[in-house]
Amino acid sequence: MQLNIVEATVKSATKGANIILAWTRECKVKKSCSDVVSKSVRAVGRMGIDYDNMAIVKEKRENGELPAESAGLPWGTWYAFPYLIEHKGNYYLRLYKGTGTAKAHTTYYRNGIETSFDNVENDLLSSEKGKKTGDCFNVKIADMTLINWEPATPSINRDSIKSTNEVEETTEETTEVPF
Repeated sequence: MQLNIVEATVKSATKGANIILAWTRECKVKKSCSDVVSKSVRAVGRMGIDYDNMAIVKEKRENGELPAESAGLPWGTWYAFPYLIEHKGNYYLRLYKGTGTAKAHTTYYRNGIETSFDNVENDLLSSEKGKKTGDCFNVKIADMTLINWEPATPSINRDSIKSTNEVEETTEETTEVPF
């Protein structure tokens, strides 16, 4: 994906907004593997959050799990704080776990053909298999295939919506509700 598309999304999105994104990248494999193994991930993440302002980070700093003061990024530099990181000519979108119960969905491919994790597991380096932990994650913009953010629509109380007959009898202005 192009940097300007991600920048446009960043500029239009509300800080802390949930976004849907997808990315595909080649996996790191053992030298004995001659196949191309890749994975596609579709996930919900939040962007525009200042790591140091997160309640969980403040709690970890207070109880000693993290240093009392931020040491900054472990790699790269902020290109557009708190959204984009530049590192060795590549750009990354900084994200945090999305709100709600949505979980990332990962699909694996061997030589372009969809397969199961079990089918590629023995060929992957251990760094590709570990469960990701931490309060944030970064996605390389060049690997991104989708970024979607839409402004939240106001919540609607379905009980307050009038029937067609009631709407015709009133003179108040009505708005079409997308269901």
